[in-house]
Amino acid sequence: MQRLAFREARASPPTPNIGAMEHYEIRVAGHLGQRRAQVLGCEELRLLPGGDSQLTFVAVDQAALYGLLTRLRDAGLELLSVERVAAPGRRTAGEDR
Repeated sequence: MQRLAFREARASPPTPNIGAMEHYEIRVAGHLGQRRAQVLGCEELRLLPGGDSQLTFVAVDQAALYGLLTRLRDAGLELLSVERVAAPGRRTAGEDR
């Protein structure tokens, strides 16, 4: 009796849908350097006049967001606020059309 061999399909790994990802603005105490923000996975860094930093991140899901918050904690950064924002070019439910 001949045993059939199992063949795995070689599919490319799925690419995340950027439009479906959530964007977050996270505010931390103190001014961060650009290099440190990049190491944390920050998409955009804004240094605010009051001495705080606003970081923009993209997260695939809640688990990714919690991982990001853990990295901020591990870096010793004081978290001031987290806000989910609409992705650039994407409307939220409350916006006028």
